Amino acid sequence: MARERKRADAAIRTPEDLLALFPDPVRHLTERLRMLVRATLPTATEHVYPGWRALRYRDAHGGYFCGLFPQSDHIRLLFEHGAALPDPARQLEGTTKQVRYVAIRTSRDIRVRALRQLLRAAALHGST
Repeated sequence: MARERKRADAAIRTPEDLLALFPDPVRHLTERLRMLVRATLPTATEHVYPGWRALRYRDAHGGYFCGLFPQSDHIRLLFEHGAALPDPARQLEGTTKQVRYVAIRTSRDIRVRALRQLLRAAALHGST
């Protein structure tokens, strides 16, 4: 089974390759989040991480600041240093010392204003 996963991961080269592994609703929500990240932070770069089955985003100055982690029934918009971010809309979940995420299950969970604030704050905080 591990060998099959490695083989499948090796075939993931583009975001489209990655998203093809997930059901339509997850793909559509992930695409909306990708557009939101690009619209909010147009200079950020997107990278496919096959082993993690994720899309990660980097800022030229702040480094890695967030990732999209599709799951079978939702997407996690993960913030590497989410515990340090302001979250007035109280969207962040998680209990680790550092990482927090927003679980996106439906289009109603995409609260644009609050997510843009988190994305901007995360890019400023970043990590290298």
